[in-house]
Amino acid sequence: MFAPAVIPLMVRLGFDRLTALAAVLVSTVAGFTAAITGPATVGVAHEVSELPLYSGYEYRALIFLVITTIGIIFVSRYARKIKQDKTKSLVYGDGIDETFVGRDDITEVKATKRQMAAIVVLFAGILLMIFGLIQWGWYFRELGGLYLTIGIVIG
Repeated sequence: MFAPAVIPLMVRLGFDRLTALAAVLVSTVAGFTAAITGPATVGVAHEVSELPLYSGYEYRALIFLVITTIGIIFVSRYARKIKQDKTKSLVYGDGIDETFVGRDDITEVKATKRQMAAIVVLFAGILLMIFGLIQWGWYFRELGGLYLTIGIVIG
């Protein structure tokens, strides 16, 4: 989960821990709920019900957009409220957010060429996965091979 990495960043930007947690959870829940190409949920369900593999992905993509839009609006409204007045935070005054503010030991770090190449490989692998799932009917075996290949190339 990305919350431990996102919380200090969001607090330093002037939000609270709940804003960070909401941003992480809303995106996670939206993706899992819609499961546009989820092999463990959609793939198994389609196989059991003898439907074409990943059929109806357009509808699930629409549901994903609706859920994500609602989530973004909800989190943005709460974040805007907290940015304007910290006392409106649901966790205001507990003292924990202050541990992330005012630290001088944080320095700017830029990604190296290797790290940028790893990010490119990761995104290319994700696009290949989506294409393979929809166009070529990939399933667990193919996805396992793709994940292994992405891991080796990035490593």
